Amino acid sequence: MGMLTIRNIDDELKTRLRLKAVENGCSVEETVRVILRQATAANAPSIAPPGADASRAAARRRLLARLAQQPAQGPITWTRDELYD
Repeated sequence: MGMLTIRNIDDELKTRLRLKAVENGCSVEETVRVILRQATAANAPSIAPPGADASRAAARRRLLARLAQQPAQGPITWTRDELYD
């Protein structure tokens, strides 16, 4: 299984995650895993940064589609032109 480290979490967010974990009767790690699964589910709404223009959003979708097809440890072979055409 993969491992993910997230740095610079503000104290308020960390506290809210701890409270949510206590409410659900599980660890903070499990709570974060559940949140990440829900956020990346196929039917989850897209999280576009404010002010992102259409071409940038389209490039992001192409990149995500390509990443989904890449093997987990495979080489990254795309070029800047493929991402921002």
